[in-house]
Amino acid sequence: MKALAARSLLVLGALGLVACSQPGGGDGGGTPGGRPAPPVAAGGGEDFACDPVDVPDGDFELMGDPRACLGGEIVMETNSFPSHLNHYGPERSASHKNRYSELMHNTLISVHRNTLEIVPELASSWEEIDGGKELVFHIDPDARWSDGKPVTAQDVKFTMDLIFNPAVVEVVYKISLENTGYVGTEVLSDATVKIKFDRSSWSNIIGMEDYFIMPSHAIDPETYLEDWRFSVPVHSGEYELGPYEEGGYISFDRKKDWWGNGKRQFIGKGNFDRVTWKYIRDSDLAFQAVKKGDIDFGLISKAQRWAEECDFDKTQKGWIQKVKMYQQQPEVPSQMAFNLEHPLFKDVRVRRGLMYLYNREYLIEELFFNQYTTKQSYWANSVYANPNNEHVSFDPRKGLKLLAEAGFTEKDTDGVLMRNGERLEFTFIYIHPTSDRVYTPIQETFRKYGVKMDLQLIAPSAWIKVMEKKSFEMVYSNWGSTPFPSPRSIWHSAGADQDNSNNVTRFRNDEVDRLIDEYEAEPELAKRIRIIQQMDAILYREQPYLLDWYAAFFRVLFWDKFGMPEWMAYAMQDIRDTCWLVWWYEPGRAERLEKARAADAPVPRRPEEHTYWKL
Repeated sequence: MKALAARSLLVLGALGLVACSQPGGGDGGGTPGGRPAPPVAAGGGEDFACDPVDVPDGDFELMGDPRACLGGEIVMETNSFPSHLNHYGPERSASHKNRYSELMHNTLISVHRNTLEIVPELASSWEEIDGGKELVFHIDPDARWSDGKPVTAQDVKFTMDLIFNPAVVEVVYKISLENTGYVGTEVLSDATVKIKFDRSSWSNIIGMEDYFIMPSHAIDPETYLEDWRFSVPVHSGEYELGPYEEGGYISFDRKKDWWGNGKRQFIGKGNFDRVTWKYIRDSDLAFQAVKKGDIDFGLISKAQRWAEECDFDKTQKGWIQKVKMYQQQPEVPSQMAFNLEHPLFKDVRVRRGLMYLYNREYLIEELFFNQYTTKQSYWANSVYANPNNEHVSFDPRKGLKLLAEAGFTEKDTDGVLMRNGERLEFTFIYIHPTSDRVYTPIQETFRKYGVKMDLQLIAPSAWIKVMEKKSFEMVYSNWGSTPFPSPRSIWHSAGADQDNSNNVTRFRNDEVDRLIDEYEAEPELAKRIRIIQQMDAILYREQPYLLDWYAAFFRVLFWDKFGMPEWMAYAMQDIRDTCWLVWWYEPGRAERLEKARAADAPVPRRPEEHTYWKL
């Protein structure tokens, strides 16, 4: 199958998913799902964009805006400083990987987060053979390493071998490849490489966007972890490591002579001369930092803050723009994950009983200003959610009945439920200090009904180790959602006893394992949806998480010196991973802002709700 045909088949399926995956009724029409362009561009007010660059012909939608200006800097926050910059190896934060590696490295292909098309990156074309059992990639002849050497098929093979090299101590990617049935990589020529799997699947090629290719001529696997810890001497990406201060900030500088300049897949991407993350330990300090101008962009995670604290003088004057950006991310389980091997939580009646004692409705009303919806699915807010799942709401009578059925019929002198001398007591581990306001009411409600949940706040670095070893009773767990469900990594039994696997709950279910195999082999989208719905019914019944809530938008503040595509943020990507990638610094807008500040005058405000992706 030729590359064009492969992409077209994927997009036809993807558009059906996007059009149906969110609540509400769409308007019909143009990109993706056929919506017409909105009448108001994202910029609002005067247009400060630059003259559009020439766009090469191609069969996929642009991923950025050809009117993007080059230059300037964007400064954001991160709540944890990286312990290293190795993309492969232990003790790696997933958010760091996604951001820093994407700046400095390239994958063979990527997935367009608006249209779900597969688009070129290091590979200029590819073929899927035998339903994706074999993938043949042709390396772009222009692709170059930062030292000028060409990117070759040997680099691809080296990278896949690097993942399995014991000296690298890579676990996540190794398990991921093993789970997909990876067989090996074969060099066919300097520019052509074949990657083989033991089973056909539509997802094999999509998974290739996760593997950043490394230079075979510049890495010794035996010393890679130390040599490249905070030095990335050879890379293929548009950015290189810039100034950094350990525990303070880290910057990346755009290379002016990058090999990808002018290629269709990179038009309007990577526009800033410098991208910087400042280490700020919590969201309260980050909020103050964006108000003061120490950072340019802030995600407002608290609904109360959005409602009560974000209409200050600088947002009223438009110096800082306040925008709620709708998005189309399928929801995933998050927040409170059980360890199913813990004696208390082996009994599903305990897990389900706690779900009925989990007063999400109170939290949404009292803390979140009714901006959220309770999750009633492990794929909430999408066509993958099983419509027959029981709607669970706070119901102490049902919760206590289930706990009694599990043997918790007595209470000790502290009022804690007991079963044969065993207290219904466990520890919940979390990493965000500001989350006390959420977890304390949960703790108090549980305590009222005889459940003792102890709260333990730990540092993000310690949390990573806890997750790697699954050494917890209940833990905060937050997965990034993906356009295409990939249930194997989180739910297949093969990962239950593996350190550093995404199956942190140690979930095991033979029927789910079978459905995962069936899902991965099924080429037809409608059938895949039904398979996930079956899986969802099982997971919902087994309750490995206390399901929380979701909102179909991001709440953001940013200083009014940036331009952006009319869609503002990718439909299916975290805005924090979009703004530095496709926004740009506009000198004219920044000059207007400075003049307005000097004169204490307003600038035009953007609409507070950006509804381009709202359905």
